[in-house]
Amino acid sequence: MIELLELLNNLEVDADFVDPADVSLHLQSYRERFLNLLRFKGSNPESRKQVEDLLVTTNKYGEQRLDADPDKKLALLMSDELKLDERGSFTVEAAAGLYFEERQATLKCLLKLLADVAGNMMRHESDGQGSSAHQNALSRIFYEFISDLLSERSGGQSGPQMLLSRMIELLKDNSLEPSLSSAGTYLLPEVRDEAGIMASRAMMLQLERRLLCKCMLMALFVNQRAAPKVVGDLVDLLGVMSSKAKGTGSGDPFLSEQLQLVMLCCSLALTPQEERGSQEKQQLEELVANSAVKEKVAPPTQSSTSVSAAGTGSTSTAPPGESWSAVLRLSWGLLATGLHVSSSGSMDEAKRNLVDATAAGAFEALGQVFSCAYFKLDDSVHQELVACIVFRLVGMALCKTLLDRCNSRLKRSPQGSADISLPLAHVDHAGTVLAVLAALFKVFPQLWLIPEQSCVGDARSYVEGFISRTVRVSFLDMMSALCCGEYGAAMVLRQFNEMGRTPLLEVLSWRKQLGTIIEYCVREAARSGNNVSLTVAARVERLMNTQEAEILVSFLNLVKQIIEQGAEGDVRGFLESSERDLATALSGYPLYEPLFQLMCHP
Repeated sequence: MIELLELLNNLEVDADFVDPADVSLHLQSYRERFLNLLRFKGSNPESRKQVEDLLVTTNKYGEQRLDADPDKKLALLMSDELKLDERGSFTVEAAAGLYFEERQATLKCLLKLLADVAGNMMRHESDGQGSSAHQNALSRIFYEFISDLLSERSGGQSGPQMLLSRMIELLKDNSLEPSLSSAGTYLLPEVRDEAGIMASRAMMLQLERRLLCKCMLMALFVNQRAAPKVVGDLVDLLGVMSSKAKGTGSGDPFLSEQLQLVMLCCSLALTPQEERGSQEKQQLEELVANSAVKEKVAPPTQSSTSVSAAGTGSTSTAPPGESWSAVLRLSWGLLATGLHVSSSGSMDEAKRNLVDATAAGAFEALGQVFSCAYFKLDDSVHQELVACIVFRLVGMALCKTLLDRCNSRLKRSPQGSADISLPLAHVDHAGTVLAVLAALFKVFPQLWLIPEQSCVGDARSYVEGFISRTVRVSFLDMMSALCCGEYGAAMVLRQFNEMGRTPLLEVLSWRKQLGTIIEYCVREAARSGNNVSLTVAARVERLMNTQEAEILVSFLNLVKQIIEQGAEGDVRGFLESSERDLATALSGYPLYEPLFQLMCHP
């Protein structure tokens, strides 16, 4: 596998010098190794007996006599700890290091192939634009190879996909974790890596699991429809990881990231692939009809029958804090409403799942994915893929008027307590959704700036009309995230100009925002007793409250982005037109005067 990894790395710089047909043949020779991912020859009774008898027979060197210490001792230690055949190792640390290196090389090869396919799907490069014919030929080979791997099933066409099942099995497996000796110390806690440096065995396993999670996410992005058994196994895996996180504490960044990635895998497997339309309807109906999956994803909640006292109750899906359960319930609700389920009570139950998901903070959980420390350090393909997945999910939720249902659920009862089963702090609202959009656009602004992005289906059109006067900070942050480059700045300027012509959205226009800055200057001048040089009616009860201050900071950041990113002509036009619109309020002063005054205020 190390040899294949080197080939794939070389293709990134020397692709034009490699025959695509040779690459295709070379990949086929690794097909079975990918389908039986990280499956090595395990412990063997015959080999173990030979080691214990201190006389082993190898294919390369024939019979070899061992010493009881260290040969026998280390060979058995390595076999017990790494679940390998007892014959054929040198120093145990070096042998274990080579073993983990081979495992990681296998996953890195698979990840590179999947990333190439997923990257082309996201960037809509399948038509060949922007790539050489040679590169397109290689991409087609990679696509065909990956499609073949993902289509291989066990037990017939309706059975689970072999590769996905194997990934889940590996992520559940803890047999390679260091075990405790009778003396209470860990056996083989460190291995020697390829550079000869001692590395923590636990860290090597964490890196391996991280690669597995990324591979699984990309595999589901490429082929979203997993068999119901695989979906159920995915949800079980999420529960196992959650239990492990509770046992080790929430401070493990590797485990936190793995939880988020598997959560997105579950969401992908549960949601429709819009561009496929009716092609997958039968598969989705089978998934919805699967009672085992439903019980795991969306069990009945307390909120469906009663209201918890003082807002301190929780759903039976997961206790407060396990926000992944809210994302699963959201995905399941979208799946059921999208199929227009017609059985008695099914549609009401689907709608209730959507409401329960927002009450548990589903969108807040999606936003946390982008703040993960390791996510920020990841490669662009992985970041953009995550942004694309979340964007599609948000778009489908907006299509189902999810927030309207959420808002109606949050009406106060006569006693003054909210009619929800989770604490109010977890409840999603329009601002939460816009905060998620701002985070994902910061990673992948082309989702909005390039309308023909095929990987997001109709999500863009649903998000386009989603603007609220009550969530200005999140909206301004989202616009700042989109304001990248001359094209992005031009799009933002056009958006604000259109909003200025719409009465309900005029509160977000340039005139209103810049006029508010002038009003702050008037307030400060009136409060301090100075002459007011800008002719706006003074309101001196306060300069600004906390919410106004947050809006001002977000707005000024947006103006800064436009000036820095926009084309010179667009920026000049924006400033001159704003100055003309506010001429009366400015009393003949230039537009920068209120900004300068505001800067000088204590």
